[in-house]
Amino acid sequence: MEQVEKFLELAVIVLLASMLTGVASINYAAIAIGACVLSAGEESLVFWTIVACVIVSVVVHGVSAEAVTRRTIAVPQGSGARY
Repeated sequence: MEQVEKFLELAVIVLLASMLTGVASINYAAIAIGACVLSAGEESLVFWTIVACVIVSVVVHGVSAEAVTRRTIAVPQGSGARY
């Protein structure tokens, strides 16, 4: 049970860190675009680059979560647990 609690704590930290990184990226882009220091083409490039990075990050973390969970938590076979 202690392993499960440690894993859940780690999972929450990773989730919050990835969410905060995405939110921070969007915030920095909004500041740069709002400050009118970029040309129209640069604004579009920055915006879509950040959108793509956030989407890729969410997908990669979602796809890899189950595999990492399986390797992190030792679940007895036949226990019925999904991990």
